Amino acid sequence: MEIFNVYCDESCHLEKDHQKAMVLGAIWCPLEKCREVSVRLREIKKKHGLPSDFEVKWTKISPAKSQFYLEWMDYFFDDDDLHFRALPGLRHVYASMLASSGQVDLYTLQKLLTHRSSAMTVRHAHLRDEALRNAANLAGNLIEQLANGAADLKKEGLS
Repeated sequence: MEIFNVYCDESCHLEKDHQKAMVLGAIWCPLEKCREVSVRLREIKKKHGLPSDFEVKWTKISPAKSQFYLEWMDYFFDDDDLHFRALPGLRHVYASMLASSGQVDLYTLQKLLTHRSSAMTVRHAHLRDEALRNAANLAGNLIEQLANGAADLKKEGLS
């Protein structure tokens, strides 16, 4: 059985960083390759005059550090022991799950997503087919109850 080291991070903190989207990413490599990878990444930082504890931030890329970032990326894509996955758009999934649950109103969802307008929330929160069917069934049941109630009132001579 092979053991892997997995490193996870998020691209931003939506409310704090005032970003519209967040990506969750993970990089993993076999445990026996971790030291080799770590040494190589420190070498790349040193080559570009950066301290070994320099935190690589993709939102902070500048022309002055473009060669560093290009070499950093080349290493990640060229090393067969490194694997990467990212999950973009989780904010939309989150919004759709809450909207489809029927338990969160639009105003609350808007505040959770830190949208300034409800129109933006509606654009990001897609209802699942099942939620739409449930809503249509509920509307049908309510209309049927009203119709039955009106018929009962008419029978009793109250309408």
